[in-house]
Amino acid sequence: MTKDLHSFARIAVPLPEVFPHFFTLNLLEVFDKLWYVPKFLSPTFKNNFSKPGAGNYIVYFNNDNTARYHLLTFRRDKSFSTQINDFTAIRFSGLEFVECHFSFSDLGQGKTHIQFEYLFKLRSRFWGLLFETLARKAIQRHLDTFLIQAAKGYEQFWILKHREALGKNNKSKKSSDMNYLSAFTNLSFYSSKN
Repeated sequence: MTKDLHSFARIAVPLPEVFPHFFTLNLLEVFDKLWYVPKFLSPTFKNNFSKPGAGNYIVYFNNDNTARYHLLTFRRDKSFSTQINDFTAIRFSGLEFVECHFSFSDLGQGKTHIQFEYLFKLRSRFWGLLFETLARKAIQRHLDTFLIQAAKGYEQFWILKHREALGKNNKSKKSSDMNYLSAFTNLSFYSSKN
């Protein structure tokens, strides 16, 4: 039985700059501060790590349990996916694996659409019922918050980094400030709940 959660955002940053930023994020932060997930130390992928299946990393939880974390797919500037499996904790015995999928599309004019999905493969209907009852809403909120913070934070960083270049393309400081402010109004976030 599988359960999936989705969220997406549109930001005013060109696709070639968005993809490497999201590829290096710690995707397990979505589960941070959930009462039923123990604290963990997790690896993150590096920009030059782009061979699916080439690396398996161990995630260490603070209760001495582990899980395996690896890259499943990688299409530069298009998409990537990761999987977490082989959980040793009894509390995750009903969870076969968790997959995270990111896909990116160029909207033109320096804007990018980001689609974010988590897929949970559960071992039985019983575990599916527990997921729906105890976890779905909280994880969806965390997923939305993670994407909003990651996208908004990177967009603000990118705008500040390129503000001088934006200002040179405009004839006055006033028009530069208007472009700076309009970039923030183009930031939009969505989530779809299943």
